[in-house]
Amino acid sequence: MSKKISKPLLFAAVVLSPLLSTPILISCNNIDFKNDVNVDFIKNKNAVAATDVLSNIKLSSKSSKVTYEVELISTNDKTGEVVIKITPILKNQLQTAFELKIDGFQRKLSEVLKDVKSLDLIDKSKHKVDDYISQFTSTLKDKVTIKTPEETSLNDFLTKYKLEVEGLTLTSKDSSKGIAALSITFKIDGQTETKQFEISGFKISQNQPNIPEDPGEDPEDNLHNPENPSEPIEPEDPDDDPYNPENPSEPTDPEDPDESLDEDPEDNPGKPNKPNNPKEPREPKDPGNHKPPITSEDPEKPEKPNKPKNPGTPPLNSDPKDALDAAKQSKLITVDKNDPDYQNDVDAIKEFFKNNKDNQGSRRLDLQADSSWTLRTKTKDSPVKLGKSIKFNNKWGSFAEIIRAGSNKSWKFAQLKAINKGSEISKIIIEFKIADQQQKFEVEFWASK
Repeated sequence: MSKKISKPLLFAAVVLSPLLSTPILISCNNIDFKNDVNVDFIKNKNAVAATDVLSNIKLSSKSSKVTYEVELISTNDKTGEVVIKITPILKNQLQTAFELKIDGFQRKLSEVLKDVKSLDLIDKSKHKVDDYISQFTSTLKDKVTIKTPEETSLNDFLTKYKLEVEGLTLTSKDSSKGIAALSITFKIDGQTETKQFEISGFKISQNQPNIPEDPGEDPEDNLHNPENPSEPIEPEDPDDDPYNPENPSEPTDPEDPDESLDEDPEDNPGKPNKPNNPKEPREPKDPGNHKPPITSEDPEKPEKPNKPKNPGTPPLNSDPKDALDAAKQSKLITVDKNDPDYQNDVDAIKEFFKNNKDNQGSRRLDLQADSSWTLRTKTKDSPVKLGKSIKFNNKWGSFAEIIRAGSNKSWKFAQLKAINKGSEISKIIIEFKIADQQQKFEVEFWASK
């Protein structure tokens, strides 16, 4: 005979059973995954590069109820930081993923120093090279500035990236021109790398002038107005604008850059140059009053002292007052041969001229908004993209405001010219003028050894 179960007992069992099981389900499903995950590394973090994190990381669950998958989001070998994405898996179901930033990995010195464009020295213009070396050898570290995307002192740079200096030396390279060589060795986590830069702009000795002293060889010094011998004549610029052959005194509008983009007349002998129409010098009114030139052989009259050639050219160690001064001191457009882009730029330019053998004149060189450059034959052509090894100093205005082509002063770009020796390129030159000026400037970009 079967036993009867009372109805009140059966009701209690049905009602209480879910209540007793509910807390168990909550404790299993409401796990704080960020606190549950345990991140371990097979090797010490400071011995592992950030880019190698996945092969050295190991994830586990503190509750032993969850498994975790890891994915690499980003790495920074300069700061030794990584960002990983962790996806929890509970009861074979993917849960909401979260990201975790981890630092303390080994930093790559080469990445830290990649942004170092150049080094410079404070107060260099006040001292000659040898005097600077002898006076500041013990405090040289405090005198160094580093040009990265921002200019900063060496000490601030070392503090920011937790670097050490293992060696720092300054040696004379050409004291007569105010040039020295600075070498610095950086160290971090057992890695070392040496950077060497040429430093110019030191004070130049007065007894070592860096400008020619013989005015007799400069034809511009001997040009005078025959109607007024004391008034010098402004020399003609052979690269000035083209003339109107029907009326030589009337200049024509510049050619369309698309038709003959930027060829220098010197590079295209098929084009006519300006006619030379020098004024006929007048005979002296009274030949009897003509005096022979004074020479050192005349014992009664002192020799005329030499005057420096181009007296308007500022000394190299002065601060340029405008773009023209900067161009004369080679401080307006410069070439950084230590720039990471330099060798690639050299190769790209050589390839450009080899592929354009029919256009070996001066080619168009444009500055881009990101400080890179482009090179092309004609405006409609696709440009060759260059890096940032060529530097433009915009202290005195924008590139378009200041720079003009060497072969036409109305074109707002510089020009690049390759010089051949036999069948090989031996030199690459940057040519340009300053707006409203006639003088052409050249900067050597590359030359064969």
